[in-house]
This record gives sequence, structure tokens and C-alpha cells, in this order.
Amino acid sequence: WRSFSPDADLMRRVNPTIIPRNHGVEGALDRAVQGDYSLMNQLNEALRYPYQNSGTNEKFNLPPDLDSDQGYQTFCGT
Repeated sequence: WRSFSPDADLMRRVNPTIIPRNHGVEGALDRAVQGDYSLMNQLNEALRYPYQNSGTNEKFNLPPDLDSDQGYQTFCGT
């Protein structure tokens, strides 16, 4: 793909640094249901500026824990 001379600046402008992943959203929702909105607030703040890497977004980009993610299903529109 490098032979196509990709425009790195353009790629940074159009590709978000954070994407809400199912396990991260569910973790934030689970804690919010328990009355702790801190993770939900952090996720919401990170998603306000998805193209900027604030340095605090890394936890939302981590892959799910494979042990807890076995058999996970999601459905369109959820």
C-alpha cells in the first residue's frame, strides 16, 4: 500500500483514533447501572473528539479480554 504514496495527514483527519468497541461500551454501561458514571463520562469525552488522541483514550482501544469475550454476540441496532 505504501507504493500508492498514502497521505498520512489525510489519513489522520479522516480516521478516528477512538472507536467505541462493544466491550468498552458495555463496561461503561455496567458501571453506570451501578451508579458509577466515571467511565461513561470518560468514554463520552473521548468520543466528543474522536480524531484527536488525547493520550487518555488508550484504554478504549484495547482489545477485549479473551476469557470474558467468549461467545459474545451483538446485533445490528444494539
